[in-house]
Parts: sequence; structure tokens; C-alpha cells
Amino acid sequence: MGAPGTHETLLDEVLAANRAFLDGDPAPRPCALGAGRFLLLTCMDPRLSALLPRAFGVGPEEMVMIRNAANRASADAVRSLCAAFFVLSAKEVFVVGHTDCRMAQWTAMDVLNALAKAGVPRAALGGKDPREWFGAIGSARQNALDAARAVRACPVLPAGTPVHALLVDSGTGALEVLEKGYGRDTTRTPPPAAPSPGVPPPISPPPELDVPALAPPKPPAREPPPILPSPVRKPATGLERAADVLRKLRGRKP
Repeated sequence: MGAPGTHETLLDEVLAANRAFLDGDPAPRPCALGAGRFLLLTCMDPRLSALLPRAFGVGPEEMVMIRNAANRASADAVRSLCAAFFVLSAKEVFVVGHTDCRMAQWTAMDVLNALAKAGVPRAALGGKDPREWFGAIGSARQNALDAARAVRACPVLPAGTPVHALLVDSGTGALEVLEKGYGRDTTRTPPPAAPSPGVPPPISPPPELDVPALAPPKPPAREPPPILPSPVRKPATGLERAADVLRKLRGRKP
């Protein structure tokens, strides 16, 4: 990308390489600033696969492109960017939108017509706006700026990591800098600090439980007395029957 010391920043080298490409020099140019692999968040448009390495002045093996529809800074895209940043020892991130992006031109009616043609009911979108469900954008330029700021705000990237917003011409490969990532401070939500070695973390008091008052216990139910079986009378003997007859004759009660 130029002789060592010619440019002050990696972005300067990228822009110099892009000017050389536009002037008809398609050969990759070695980077003097030791950038490692170039790390990009860009669109799924197949035209960018061969165009972007040439526009940056590097070989395709030197560029890692995290791609989705309209280069949105979705949670999964940012996670992949962070993984690539550390695994590949990258130093800077480029968010690159492009002109003539279909995701900025796709209307809600286009989406519904495409679904109907494929036999997919609109209910499959779960009630969401068709453009919202597919991540369509209003402006490729503004979307690149928003995505770069979202990536810059990720607390997993080291603070101060340059995240640039660029727009590439889909026809010529000309790069336009929308926002440089150098020296930009971003409000972040820092992760909780880890406890010092050997010092146990403070123990928080248990939360107070809102326990409803208990009703007084009910007295135990009284069991009914047991029903005893009636005594069984033994049949009278012959002598007892004779005595009973005599008593009746005399008019006496037993």
C-alpha cells in the first residue's frame, strides 16, 4: 500500500491503494503498518466478493469479510467481528456499505410479492413489517454510519479500536470515507469488575421475601364415637323357656 512511512494511518494507506486501483493499478500493495488481515463488516451482495479486495489494494486472502443483508450490525455480526478481531489479531475494523444496495430499494410490496410467489403466507413474518423482518434499510450511507457506531460501542472490542464507516461504489470500487474511527470516544457499559485475587467478593444480604401472613391453624375435626356392634343374644335353653312360661302364667314380670 505504499512505502513505509509514507502514510500516517492504515486508513491513509487504504485510500492511497484505492486511488492506485482507480488509476488502473490492480496489483495488491503490501501494507507498511502491519495491519494483519483486514476486517470488514459488509453486505452480502456478490459483486463485493471480488471488488472489495481490489478496492483496498490487498489480496483476497488478506481480507476477512463478515457479511449479511445490508451490513447490519446485528448481535451475531458483532459477535463474529469480535471473534475475528482477536483470532486474526486485527487492529482496525471497516464497516463498508455500497451504492445501489438492493436492501435499500426493497419495498414492502416487493417483499410480499416475493413471499406470495414462493407460497409463503404473510403470517410467517409473525406480524412484523415485511421490511423490518428482512432487515431492509432506508439509506446505505446512514446504515453504514449506524453500524460503525454500534460496533464501536461493543464493550468486547478494546477501547479506542478504530472502526471506520465507508461507502464503496458498486460499479467503480471508489471508496468514500463517511466517518473515521480514530480518536472517537464511545459511551460504553463496562462489564462488572472482577474481584482482586485473594479477596472474596462481597456477600450481598439475601433479599427480603414477601411472605403472606399465615392463617391460624384450624382445630382438628372431632371424630364421631365408634359404633359398637349390638350384643348378640344366645338362644334360650329349654329350661329357660319353661321358666318363662311359668312367669307369664303367674303374671309376674321377669
